[in-house]
Amino acid sequence: MTLDEVIEKARRLVEPSPEERERRISVARKVIEVVENGLKERGLTNFEVSLQGSLAKDTWLPENRDIDIFIILSKEHPYETLRSLVKILIEIAQDSGIEWRLKYAQHPYIQYIIESYEIDIVPCYRIEPGEKPLTAADRTPLHTRYVLSKLAQKPELKTEIRLFKRFLKVVGIYGAEIKVEGFSGYLAELLTIYYGSFRELIHEVADKWRPGKTVIDIEKHHTDLRKVRTLFKDSPLVVIDPVDPMRNAAAAVSLHSMSKLILAGKIFLNKPSIRFFEYSNERPSTELLKGRLLPPTVLIIFPYIENLPPETVWGEAKRLCRSLCNTFERYEYKIYDSSAWTDERNIIVIALTLERETLPEYELHRGPPVYSDNVLNFIEKYVNDHESVGPYVIGERAVVIKRRKYNTAEKLIRAQLCQIAPKHLRRICNNVKILIIRNVEDLAQVPEPARDFVLRFMIKRESWLY
Repeated sequence: MTLDEVIEKARRLVEPSPEERERRISVARKVIEVVENGLKERGLTNFEVSLQGSLAKDTWLPENRDIDIFIILSKEHPYETLRSLVKILIEIAQDSGIEWRLKYAQHPYIQYIIESYEIDIVPCYRIEPGEKPLTAADRTPLHTRYVLSKLAQKPELKTEIRLFKRFLKVVGIYGAEIKVEGFSGYLAELLTIYYGSFRELIHEVADKWRPGKTVIDIEKHHTDLRKVRTLFKDSPLVVIDPVDPMRNAAAAVSLHSMSKLILAGKIFLNKPSIRFFEYSNERPSTELLKGRLLPPTVLIIFPYIENLPPETVWGEAKRLCRSLCNTFERYEYKIYDSSAWTDERNIIVIALTLERETLPEYELHRGPPVYSDNVLNFIEKYVNDHESVGPYVIGERAVVIKRRKYNTAEKLIRAQLCQIAPKHLRRICNNVKILIIRNVEDLAQVPEPARDFVLRFMIKRESWLY
């Protein structure tokens, strides 16, 4: 298929049907009415219940079941009022027979479940462009207003945005949450608005984007983009938020996610395929591992921590993964790949691909240069140590041969895990299970909830590559 043919076919995949549009809008209106009336009955004043997010902007994908409704408070309401809305929204749900869940972000919010739709009810404060927000959600109504103003000028951008969102989802980098560290829906909208079409956007990404160098300022808030780059020097991608010149709308995007998008863009343009817009229902198979090179994979498996928000668990798992990589490298193990994962119900897994799982029993321990004032302390420490050979001199340094402290990956993990684990994982680090996967047969030991994750981690080849 040509690029034109693929994009045309993808347009039909990402466009919702009229029936689905009507059904979704009907559910949103029902919830807005229920919430608005419920708040008024409980004496709340100076607020607005408003549809936000992709449904408000008509940039949602047919498969998405989420709806965003915001309760926008005037700033005369104290923060305690905002926090108290959670309890009130639970009461409204119970009075109306609506199923609900408690969710967490900067502050707790409520999710209603109606007809399989997940409706987030999020309190925030009303602010103006450039005004400092009081909560992380306060900018969202401004984002909606901005995107709607652009779509009013070019309604055809709605489909272009949908194409880009689906591309991001299939590649696996859609979402700003810590689980993904990818591209938010708002960022996808901004990028499509900036480049004018999905086709132009993917061409620019594939040909011109460079991590640490790409800066996009749609409304030209800044005159010197080099200064902007230094302002957000730790971000691989910088996209200035049109409603807040001092905010990077791409702050959540990791180097990994940006690089995946660049690579996927290059492959898609080189060999256009509808698979970049179609979800694969196939589970990863051990057949893809048979006969292939299998460097050892270490799995550190925790039980899930009850009553802890998934965002917190993902954050701690990813921090522990980074700490383990640093620890392994400090003790001279080479890490080829690493990942953290949780099913958010039963299990947390840290996976590491190692060059080797064991090291020689002995190591050369290098001391200070012979001209250093510290060299005598080194000599005194080891000169009568029967567990070492030396001290002697190699080049300009005093050295000894000594027994390696941790000559297996499992020993190192058992010794260091509780010291480096973040606080919640530290509480359960004595309950971990450590598995070493050396061959396909060892996969039988992997708990079923983690099996697909482990297989994908070991295969290390994205579905859109084959």
